[in-house]
This record gives sequence, C-alpha cells and structure tokens, in this order.
Amino acid sequence: MRDDRAAEVRRQIFSKMMQLRCRAVKDWLGRSGSLPLSLSISFPFGYEPPTDSSGAEDDEVVDPLFHTIRPFASRWRHLALSMPFHIYQKLETTIPLDNLSMLRYFKGNILFHDDIPTPPQPTPVPLHIIHLPALEGLSISCTQLTMNLRHHPSSWDRLTDICFESPVSDTGLLEMLKQCHNLIILDVHIQIPWVRLEGLEPTFEMVLLPQLEILKLRESGSVSAVISAINAPFVKSLQYICPRRYENRDDPLQLPSFLMPESLIWLISNAAASLESLSINPRTFQLEHVLQCLRLAVHVKELIFGDELFFSPPDLEEDIDCETSGDWFNLEAFTVHTPEYESSTQGSMPLQNEILLPNLESLEANGGYLIADKNVRRILTSRIDSAQRGLTSPLRRVKVQFARRKKEDIEPEIVARARDVGVEMKLDLTYPPPGPAIGPLSPSFLLPN
Repeated sequence: MRDDRAAEVRRQIFSKMMQLRCRAVKDWLGRSGSLPLSLSISFPFGYEPPTDSSGAEDDEVVDPLFHTIRPFASRWRHLALSMPFHIYQKLETTIPLDNLSMLRYFKGNILFHDDIPTPPQPTPVPLHIIHLPALEGLSISCTQLTMNLRHHPSSWDRLTDICFESPVSDTGLLEMLKQCHNLIILDVHIQIPWVRLEGLEPTFEMVLLPQLEILKLRESGSVSAVISAINAPFVKSLQYICPRRYENRDDPLQLPSFLMPESLIWLISNAAASLESLSINPRTFQLEHVLQCLRLAVHVKELIFGDELFFSPPDLEEDIDCETSGDWFNLEAFTVHTPEYESSTQGSMPLQNEILLPNLESLEANGGYLIADKNVRRILTSRIDSAQRGLTSPLRRVKVQFARRKKEDIEPEIVARARDVGVEMKLDLTYPPPGPAIGPLSPSFLLPN
C-alpha cells in the first residue's frame, strides 16, 4: 500500500512537471510567428514499459507534449528524434506525416528493444517519416533499418545529404546508391564480414555519383569491392577510416604486412582533380601506401592524420630518443628540399626534387608523434621558404600532437618567420605536460603547454 501511494505521488509530480513544460513549449512556439522551426525531442532509452502494460504510462508521458507541438508541425524545417521505436510510433499516430510539408532534414536515433521478435525475413522498418517528399537531409541510427536497406523501399533520389550512423551492409549500400544521383554528402559506416564463404565474394557494377562532394567512410571488417564500385569524380572532402588489415597472416614463413588500401587509392585517384581535404589514419597503412595516396592527392589543401585522442603511456621518459624512435608516418616527408635545406632521403621517403602536397595549407597530425623539435622546425621552415619562392602554397595552420615532452620551444620562431614573408601561421604543438604522467581524466590532459 505504501509503495502504491509513493508511486501515485511521483506520478502526480511528474504530471505537473509535464504540464509546466508543455505550457512553456507552447508559449515559445506561439512567439515564433510564421518562421520555420527546428525541434529536438528525446526520450530516455533506459526506460522500458512493463511487459504487462497497456501503454497508459507512455501515453501519460508523451501525449501532452505531442499534442502541444502538433499544431505547429506544418512549420517544422529540422527535426531530431532520439527515442525507442514504440514512442516514435506514438508520434506518427499523433501527428500525421502529411502535416510535415516543410520538413527538410530529419535526424533519428531509433532504438528497438531486444524483446521485440526478429522476423525470419528482413522487412522494411515502418519509419515512414523518411519517405516525406520534401526531405533533403537524413541522419539515421537504427540498425534494423540501415542493415536492411535493400529491403526498405524509399525515394532515395531526392536526398542530397545522407548519414548512416548505425552500420550498413556493403551490398545494401550500393543498391541504395544506384538511386542517389543528387547526393552531395554521404557519411556511412560499412560493416563487412571478416570471413566470406568461399566463392561468395560478390561482384558489383560501377555506380556514378555525379554530385557527391563530401564522402566519409568508416569500414569495419574485411575488404569489400563496393568502394571500388563507387564512381565519385568530384569529391572535394574525403574521410576514410578502416581497421588494420594484413596479408600473409596465416603464413608461418612470412611476417604479416598491411594490405594495400586499394579502395582508398581508387577514391583519391578518381577524384584527384577536385579533392581538397583528406583525412586518414596512417597507423592502418604501410608508409609506402600512405605516400602513394599523398602523391595522388596533388590538389589537397587540408590533410588530417588520425582523429583519436592519444593517451600518453604512464612510463613516458624525459630522455626518449626522438632521433631513433619511429613514428607511424615520418612527417619529414613534407620537407621541401630547397638549396638551404638540401638533404638526402632514404627508403620510401620522397626524392629530393619531389614536393609532397604542394598545395597544402593545413596540416593536422594526431595520435602522438616522437619527431624532434628541431626536425619540425626544419619541415616548417622549408615550407615557409618554398612558399616565398612560389613552389608551394603557404602553410597557414599546423597542429601536431606529440607523445614526448617538449625539448625546445620553436613556436615563436616559426610564427615570426612566417609573418616576415606575409603568412599568418596558426601553430598548435601539443605535448604531454611536464612532471608525472597525466592520465586522460586529469584536468590538464592534452592542454597545450
């Protein structure tokens, strides 16, 4: 009896709170006049309705809000929803989709509870909002939808911006892209089986994306031929992330080595004339493969290496040997060998007369580098001098994240030298703080010195 009374008190308090919130929402919407609206609605994912519930509790939670915003639905321009699927269905029931004639962009994070039975055959997820004829941009996190794209009919051809935050299958993605002739932005996570059954590696016909300008690909699993079937010749910005993939892994007589990133090489070479921004993680490729990609990307103005935070090892030593310790990628490849800085190169490094990325204006290297300060000075000084001679574009922004202590403060000198030749350089060199190693939860972790 006492528990029932406490539950009733909590229900009354919550009901009163929802009334106040709905009143505030209605007042705010009422003051918006006839302007287009951007709405964001979230529902706690931790909540699951009782299995024996009729849904009355959910109705009491969401009905007041949905009825409050329904009169303004015709002015919704951007809508973001984060909620379980059964709550989304209540929204569709309360607000007819025909009212959303102005909606241009929809972002949905839709969760299915584990206790919902999975049909024996993939069926379209009834997420009807993505079929609205005026919709131009779509961002979805809903595995039941994205992993079954080929079973989900939609007018994909009207969309110019697609982001699938939950994984998609490679074959389903390509089937969808056949309809996406107007696509300008594509951001997808492709999930590929690590092992395919013998003889079942599919073959694909080339798909042309003539309007695509921004392409962000995240791959998990094995290599897929899907990427090499994407013909996007006018891409300006490319981000490519994949796991480490090895060849000779099962050969006991050979050391495993990284596979050549043929998909990445294809994307860069196919869009070499238009590509201006490139983001890759050199830790997943061999040095010569990275250099091959950079040599193809001759017009790139912005290069980003890595995107993950680097956690300094707790046993980081002050006297680490930066001359002999190796980085995943040697940034000295960007040195321009003018007569003042003539030096020999070895192995896979560029030849003396080769200028890597001559149009580079922004360089960001994340992940923890060991290269010595004096070598960074030499790289940047050579770029400043080469820009003054007209051999390269001026390097205006440089960010390097180090895994070692600062030995020499080169920033004032480099910035001043660039300013002397008329270039304002933003230089951000980030080192682990001095003293005992600082963990990722420290307030000063990764702050510039």
